[in-house]
Amino acid sequence: VFYTVYAAFQIPGGAAADRFSPGKLILIGVLGAGAANLVIYFNQNYMVMMTTWALNAAVQFGVWPAVFKIVSSKLAKEHRRKGVFYIATASAVGLIISYIFAAVVSRWQYNFLISAVLLFAVAAGWYFLWRAMEARMTAEEGRSQPAKRMKELRRFAPKRKGFASVFMTSGLLLLLVATVIRCMLDLGVKALTPVMLMESYEQISPSLASILNTILIIAGIFGLFLARFLFPRRIRDEASTMALLLAGAIPFFAVVALLGKIPVWTVMGALVLAIAFNAGAGQMGTCNLATRFADEGRNGMVAGLFNAGASLGIVIANYGFAKMADCFGWALTTQLWAVLAVFAAALSAAAIPLWKRFLRKKEVQSVTVGQNGVSA
Repeated sequence: VFYTVYAAFQIPGGAAADRFSPGKLILIGVLGAGAANLVIYFNQNYMVMMTTWALNAAVQFGVWPAVFKIVSSKLAKEHRRKGVFYIATASAVGLIISYIFAAVVSRWQYNFLISAVLLFAVAAGWYFLWRAMEARMTAEEGRSQPAKRMKELRRFAPKRKGFASVFMTSGLLLLLVATVIRCMLDLGVKALTPVMLMESYEQISPSLASILNTILIIAGIFGLFLARFLFPRRIRDEASTMALLLAGAIPFFAVVALLGKIPVWTVMGALVLAIAFNAGAGQMGTCNLATRFADEGRNGMVAGLFNAGASLGIVIANYGFAKMADCFGWALTTQLWAVLAVFAAALSAAAIPLWKRFLRKKEVQSVTVGQNGVSA
């Protein structure tokens, strides 16, 4: 329910991040999340929990697009790429910390109380920090130009296409579908790994399965560093990097498909490498692609759209993979993972020429505007 609602609200959230103060959108989301956690701590009625968590998903509509808007538009240009990387890393670290809290608290309800306290503290800190920092941040390029300057810029610049046209011709559609599949193979696999290992290998206890699952989360962080190693110094465009990393995960998902026939540690090693490559590809899909739209003021919209796709992938995986394992067993389920890995890599590869052509057009437009004496 959470991710279904969250996915639907990410698209308007992305549009809102492009139009309104990202600081306020973040504050709304953090306060709403804190209130939702506090409600569940005090009331564990099933319908109350479901309704509260759906509202929690809705109120966070603008958080990720707004965070991305800040790090990709508001920071000084030389800091933006690092900012995007740090934010992606912070999300993975936060997930690890949540697992640690869940392991040490004496009652599961305390997870929600701790989250509520932390979120309210962050909201208070954010309120004062944003007020102090907003004025010092570099405004999004183009929007910071005086009105007269902007009028001159629009006069020389080619007419901007509608987003629907750009979405279809730039390869974003193919990359979005690949992102949905990639998230199915990321959080979906992580969520099911403990049960899968316990049901496939007698020597794996619940506690050991949980520890092994934490290793997979850490592997995702190494994947982010792998993506940073490749892009942009060694591979210049996001689609090629994403395709290469998704292709790198294929042989390891193929090894996982031998579940039950090979030693558990071999399966675990393959899962670690598959998740690492997969997470690196995610850095391209949910983060770096959207930075290309900062100069047009559409980076919040693209970030929200791809985050919606990622959330949809989680919904499909959490329900579909679990249902398939119940009905057909883990062997067929893991084989499906390998097939989906191939499909995601193929979609990304198909998007490469479209994405490169889109980037070349942006470069030509930038040069054209610059030659007319207006800063691009």
